[in-house]
Amino acid sequence: MEQADQLYFLDAPTEEQDRKALELYEEVLSFTPEPEESMDFVLACERAGNLYLTFRMPEKAKFWYAKGIELARAFGHSDTLVYAHHLYLGESYFGLNQFDSSLYHLETAERIQSKIDQGMQPERLYNALGVYFFETGNFNRSISYFTKANSYLDAEDPNQLYARYSFLSNKASALYRLGRFDEAQAIYSDLLNFGINKDQILLNLANTYLEQNQGQEALQVLGQVNTGFGNRSLSYLNLKAKAWMQVNRLDSLEQTLETAEKLISDEFANRKILQKAIFYTNSGDLALLRGNEKTALDLYQRSIEQLLPTYSSSGFMENPKEYPFGISFLSLFEVLTKKAEASWKLYQRDKSKQWFDLGIDTWEAAFRLSSFISANYDNDEARIFLGDRVLEGYKTYLNGLFFLSSSQDREMTMKRIFSLSERSKAEALKIGRNQEAKKRQSQIPKSLIQEERNILYAISRTYQQQLNASSEDQIQDVEAELADLQVRLSRLREDFRKIDGFTEQKNREIDLEAIQEKLGEDLTLMTFFLSEAHLFVFVISEDSFESKAIALDRVPFDGLEAWLRGIRNPGSSSRWGTPEEIKAFSELVFGNFQRTLKRGDELLIVPHDILNSVPFELMPFEGEKLLLEVLPVTYQYSSWAILEASKAKKQSGFLAFAPFLGEEVETNSSGFARLPMSFAEVEDRKGQVLIGKDASREAFLSRAHQAGILHLATHAVASSEDPNEAFIAFYPEEEEFRVFAPELAFQNLQNTQLVYLSACETGSGVLSKSEGIISLARSLSIAGVDQLVFSQWISEDKVAAFIAQRFYRYLDKGESYSNSLRLARLDLISDPKMAQFHHPFYWANFRVVGLPDSSSDEEWALWQIALVISFGLMLLLVGVLVMVRK
Repeated sequence: MEQADQLYFLDAPTEEQDRKALELYEEVLSFTPEPEESMDFVLACERAGNLYLTFRMPEKAKFWYAKGIELARAFGHSDTLVYAHHLYLGESYFGLNQFDSSLYHLETAERIQSKIDQGMQPERLYNALGVYFFETGNFNRSISYFTKANSYLDAEDPNQLYARYSFLSNKASALYRLGRFDEAQAIYSDLLNFGINKDQILLNLANTYLEQNQGQEALQVLGQVNTGFGNRSLSYLNLKAKAWMQVNRLDSLEQTLETAEKLISDEFANRKILQKAIFYTNSGDLALLRGNEKTALDLYQRSIEQLLPTYSSSGFMENPKEYPFGISFLSLFEVLTKKAEASWKLYQRDKSKQWFDLGIDTWEAAFRLSSFISANYDNDEARIFLGDRVLEGYKTYLNGLFFLSSSQDREMTMKRIFSLSERSKAEALKIGRNQEAKKRQSQIPKSLIQEERNILYAISRTYQQQLNASSEDQIQDVEAELADLQVRLSRLREDFRKIDGFTEQKNREIDLEAIQEKLGEDLTLMTFFLSEAHLFVFVISEDSFESKAIALDRVPFDGLEAWLRGIRNPGSSSRWGTPEEIKAFSELVFGNFQRTLKRGDELLIVPHDILNSVPFELMPFEGEKLLLEVLPVTYQYSSWAILEASKAKKQSGFLAFAPFLGEEVETNSSGFARLPMSFAEVEDRKGQVLIGKDASREAFLSRAHQAGILHLATHAVASSEDPNEAFIAFYPEEEEFRVFAPELAFQNLQNTQLVYLSACETGSGVLSKSEGIISLARSLSIAGVDQLVFSQWISEDKVAAFIAQRFYRYLDKGESYSNSLRLARLDLISDPKMAQFHHPFYWANFRVVGLPDSSSDEEWALWQIALVISFGLMLLLVGVLVMVRK
C-alpha cells in the first residue's frame, strides 16, 4: 500500500507509474482487511477508481468506488470517509448516461457535504449537480448549483480562474435557455475579462442579442471577434448573417452568405451539421425577403434535410412524417414554420390551393415534431419550455388561417382555430398526466422506466456531439453510438408493449362534436386564445358554436393588470367597484354570448396566457350584476381535459390534514404560524381529520391516495422563479416536513373525487403562456385529480374556515363543486358579521379547476329517490299493519 501511495502522489507521474500504482492497489485490495486497516482500504478503493478514470475506464472505476462504500459500511466508518466515492461515482454514472444512479450518488455526496466544514471539493460537487440538472432540462435548479459552486472559489486565486470561467459560463448558458438574456449578457461580458476562449464568449454574447432581435448590438459584439477565427467559423458567419438580416442590410447579408458557402464547400461539403442547416435557413430568409418564395422553399427544404440525419426528399412539396429523438428540434421547428409561411406567401400571390395546402401540411409537420419531442421528455420543466416556444408558432398559424380564410368559410375556419388553439394549451400537463397514469395502470417496472429515461437523455447528448464533431473519425464514432442507442430504445419500447395495460399515446385532436356531447345540456364552455393580432373567444354548448375575434388593441391589458392589483390589495377600505375599462372588456367578451351562456346551469372557462389570472366571476354580466351572482364558474387548462376526464368510479371517504393547529406549533422552528381556524374548516365532516403531529408528511404520502375527498388546511409556499421549489407543509416534526411540487405530481390520486387546498398560494406560481400557472394545483392535476379547489393568493384563516364550512354544507345538499363555492362566497359577502372581509381580496382567490361534477347531483337525486321509495314502503307497511290489526 505504501509503495502504491508513493507512486499515486507523484507530482508528475508517467502512465507507466500510474499503471504500476493501480496494479499494487488491486493486489492489496484482493485481501480482506483487518479492522485497523479498513480505512486505508477504503481510500485505496477511491484511488484505484481515480486511476481507472484516468485511463478512461469508467465501468471499472465504478466498481472500486462502490467497493469502497461497501467496505466503509461494513466496518462502521463515517459517511465523510466516502464523500469522494459518491461524488466520483455520480460523475461516472453521468458519463455512462445512467442518470438516476448519478443523481442518487451526487445527492448523497451533497448530504455528506453539509456535515463537513472544508476540504471536500464542494465546488466540484455543486458543478456536477448543476450539469446534471442542466442536461435534464431543469435550468432553474442548475443555476442555483452553478452559483453555489462558484461561491466556493477564491476570486483572487489565479489557479482557480478556469474553474470560475467554467461555472459562470455554465450558469450563463442556463440563463440563456430560460430567456433571461440580460443576466446572461452580464456574465458573458464579465467572462471576456478572463482572457479564456474569448471568441467563443463573444459568439455566445452576440446570440443573446439576436434572440431579442437586437441586430445592431450583435454586430458590435461580432466586430470584436478575431478575424482569423471568424473566417474559419461557420457559427460566426451564421450569426453575422442573422444580424445583417435584422438591421435590413441585405447586400452585406448576401456577402456573408457567399463567404459561408465557400467555407461549406471547402470543409463541410459531405457532412450533415447544424451550422450548415442554419446557413440554408438564412439563405432561405434572404430569398423570401427578395420575393423569391420558391427559392426560399427549396433552401428551407435543404435545411430540413441537414437537420434530419436519415431524411431525404424529392422536393419541397414533401414534409417529414417521423422524427428521431435527439435532433436539434428548435432549429427544425423554426425552419418548418418558415417554410409554412413561405408557402402561404405564394398562396397570397397566385391563389393556387396547392400552396395553401402545403402551408397547412408544413404547420402540422412542425406541431407533430413538437408533440413527439415533448412526449419523449420525462420532466415537466423541459416540456413547458418547449410548449412556450411552440406556442409562438401556433399564434402565427392561427393568424394566417384567420386572415387567409374567406368570409364564406369563416365558421369552418373558426372551428379549426378553436381546435388548434385548444391543442396548443397545457400539452405538457396532458402528457405528464397521461404518462403517470399509463405507468401506474400498466405496472411497468421502475427499472425499465429509468432505462428508457437514460437512453433518451443519451440520444439527445449524442446527437449534439454528432453535430459538433470536427473530424471524420469522431463523426463515425458518434454515429455508431447513436445507432446503437436508437436500437436499444426500439427494443425497450417493444418490451413496454408486451406489458398488460400499456398502449402508446397518440396525439388526439380536439373534436368539437365530442366536446359538445360531453358538455350535455347543463354545461357551457367559454374558451379564449391570444394570438399575434386577436383575442379569439369561443362559446360552445351542446347544440351551438359561437365565436368572436377581438383586435388586441381593443383589449385593455393595462387596465386588467391595474384591476387585478386592486383586487389583491384591499388597502384600508372594504369598498370596491368595477372600473369602466373592465365593464367595457366584459361587454366585449360576454355581450354577444349572454343568452347562450345562461342556457346552461354552469359555465366552464378555459383562459389563456395572462387571462389565467383574471377572476371572470367578478366581471359584470347582466347590467350591474356580477357573473358570480348569475352562474357558477369552473376553470380548466384546456378543452382536451373535457374529453379525457376520468370515467372511473371515484372512491368515497373524507380525509383532512390540519398540521398547524396544536399549541405545540407555537414553538416550532419551521417559521410557519398556527392556523387556529383550520379545524373549523372540517369539524362537521364525517371521516378522518388528522391534526398536529398526526398530520405528517408520511401520513399524507401513505394515505392520500385512499381518500375520496382530500382536504388540506395548512400552509403552502409558491415560487415565482422555480416551480419545483413550491411545496405544501405538514407537521414540522421531522427535518423534511414538506411535499414539493414534483413529488405531488407522482402521487396516485386518480380515484380521488376532489382535493380542497385550503392553503395560501396553492394556485399561484410562474405563468407559462402555453400551460397556464405552474402551481401546486397543477401538480395535483398531473397526479390524476379531476377536481380541485385552491387559493390563488394569501388566505385569511377566518375566511378560509367560513368558505370551507359553507362549501361542504352546500355540497351535502347536492350542489356541484363550483356552485357550492359560488354560494359560499355569496354567503360571505352578504353576512354582516363578516363585513370586514367583503373586499374580493379575501374571497376571490378561491377557484375551482376541473369539470363541473355531476356526481354530487346524481348522488343527491338517487338519495332523494331512495328516500321517497323508503317513505312509500313505510306507508305501505303501516297500511298493512293496520289491516292486520283490523
